[in-house]
Amino acid sequence: MKKRLTPKSIEALPPASGKRYEVHDLLLPGLHLRVSSTGKKVFYLSKRIDGRMRRIKIGAWPILSLHDARDEARRILHKISEKSDPGSQLYSR
Repeated sequence: MKKRLTPKSIEALPPASGKRYEVHDLLLPGLHLRVSSTGKKVFYLSKRIDGRMRRIKIGAWPILSLHDARDEARRILHKISEKSDPGSQLYSR
């Protein structure tokens, strides 16, 4: 499902009934939130790197705010666009 993520909309997401589900952000392509059956919500960035789809864990809500998750996703996307070695320090803060 795709929607414009806001703090209020994230808070309102119910726990998954059965298998986890993902909500993709309309404002930043590749950013999405996984919601587990326990109600845990984690931000991820999906991006094709060297022909292979990669899922990069950004952090857990609410410890990491939506604003900070978008900033971190943009930072990672910028490093990818600079052709950084994905195996190096791309994912570290």
